[in-house]
Formats: sequence, structure tokens, C-alpha cells
Amino acid sequence: MYLIFVLIELKSHCTIRAKSLYISQFILFSHSSIPQKIMKTNQIIYWTLTGLVTLVFLGSASGKLMGNVEAVRMAEGFGINAENYRNIGIVELISVILFVWPRTGILGTMLLSAYMGGAIATHVQHAQDLMAPCIVLTLVLAVAFYRFPELRKKILGQAD
Repeated sequence: MYLIFVLIELKSHCTIRAKSLYISQFILFSHSSIPQKIMKTNQIIYWTLTGLVTLVFLGSASGKLMGNVEAVRMAEGFGINAENYRNIGIVELISVILFVWPRTGILGTMLLSAYMGGAIATHVQHAQDLMAPCIVLTLVLAVAFYRFPELRKKILGQAD
């Protein structure tokens, strides 16, 4: 009969330590298999969520940069001319690139959040539905909350 205690202690950035106590018989137990599986799962979630946000903003930015006729017409209804609409697409593209790159991810999060705040304000000003920009902003913030433990610690006031 084996009695195994596995103590998994989660640390920041999904660092995991596994320890086992063996009683009665020697058990070959791979300490590295549990942390690798969990870290791999976290990396998959990390990049999947990042990719989802990226796809949303790349689709939006590409419509602005390529001068989609219907999108430009809608922007002109907001009082934005075609040249400024293209410039907004450039800002959106730069923001999403900063969001994807882990080193500048928090800066990208702030820029995308500000961008979506402007989209919400524009929708309010023109009496349009707020659901889509609010959902996208919530998605950006939720992904950032998952991706950046330091941001989560600051917001929740947690100590190291």
C-alpha cells in the first residue's frame, strides 16, 4: 500500500513545487511531470486568450487601414474623416502589438483600455448600443488580469 502526499504550492507565474512522501515502498515519482503539465496548460490558456484579444483588434484595425467603404461611411457618421479613421487604425495596431509582446503587455493593456473607453464614449454620444465595446473592454481587462500577476496584485492589494 502506498501513501503519497503531494503538496503543490502555487507561486507567481505558475511556479509549482511538488513534494512527495513515500511510505512502505519506493515509488518512482516524477517531480517534474506535474509542474510541466500545469505550466504548459497555463501557457496554452495565456496565448489563447491573448490571441483572442489580438484577433478582435486586428480585425478592427485592418478594416480601418484598408479603408472598408462601409466602415468609413459609418465613421463619417460619427464625424471622423477617412484619413483620421486610418490613423485610428494605426494607433489600434500599435496598441495591439504592445499588448501581445509580454514585456510591454501592461502598456498595451492601458492603451487598448483607453481606446475602448473612447469607443464607448463615441457610442454614448451617438446613442448607439454599448454592449459590444463594453464586452471587448471587459475581455481585454480579464485577459490582462490573467496574464499579468503584478497587475492582479496591485488591483487586489495583495502582498508578495
